[in-house]
Amino acid sequence: MSSELRLNQKVEIEKIKDDGREIYPSYIVAIDDNTISLAAPLSGGYVVFFAVGEPVRVYAGRIAFSSEVVARKFFPDPLLIVSRPEVLEKVQRRSFVRLEASLPAVVRVYEATAGGPGQAMEEVKTYTLDVSGGGALLAFPHALPPETPLELTISLPDEKISCQAKVKRVEEGTASDRPARLGVEFTAISPRDQDKIVKFIFERQRELRQKGLL
Repeated sequence: MSSELRLNQKVEIEKIKDDGREIYPSYIVAIDDNTISLAAPLSGGYVVFFAVGEPVRVYAGRIAFSSEVVARKFFPDPLLIVSRPEVLEKVQRRSFVRLEASLPAVVRVYEATAGGPGQAMEEVKTYTLDVSGGGALLAFPHALPPETPLELTISLPDEKISCQAKVKRVEEGTASDRPARLGVEFTAISPRDQDKIVKFIFERQRELRQKGLL
C-alpha cells in the first residue's frame, strides 16, 4: 500500500482552493495503519490552516496520493494527520514548490528543428529569478520564441547542475534596464540533480521561516 513512503521523507502538500491551489513543503513524521502524520506546513511563521475533512493531495518524489485531513495536533510539534492511501500513483510530472532565488546560470540556446535541438545559437551568462524542481524563471537579454530548446547550467550554493530545457512563456522587458523573463521547463534532468534543487529550496525555506520571512 504505502511501501514507497518512508519516515522523514520530504513531501509537498497541495491545498486546493476555490481560486486555485497552494503547495507547501513538509515531511513524513509517522506512518500508522490508517493514517500518515505530516509536519504541519508553515507560511509567514504561522501554521497553515487545514480543516478536518479537507481534501489534500500529497506528492512524494515520483509518487502522489489523494487523501483528506482526519486530525490536527499542535503539541509538542504541529502535525497534520491524513488518511493513509490505498493507492499510490506514479506521476511523470508534478507541481514543485517554487522559490524566489537569484542563482548564477549559463544558458545555451539551440536552433529548434523538427528532429530536436539543432545548432547552438548563443551562450549567455545570466541568473534565475525563481527556481523549482521542474523549471525556472530566467532573466535574459532578449525574448526567445516559445519551445526554443536550451541547455542550462545553474550554480547552487555548493555545486552546479546541468539539464536540458525549453522556453514555455516569455515576458518582454519593459525598459532598457529590465531584461526579458523566460519561464523555462526542464525537459531532461537527472533525478539526482532534481533532488539537489528540491533540497536547496527546502533548506532555504527553512532559513526564511526561522527569520520570520516566510
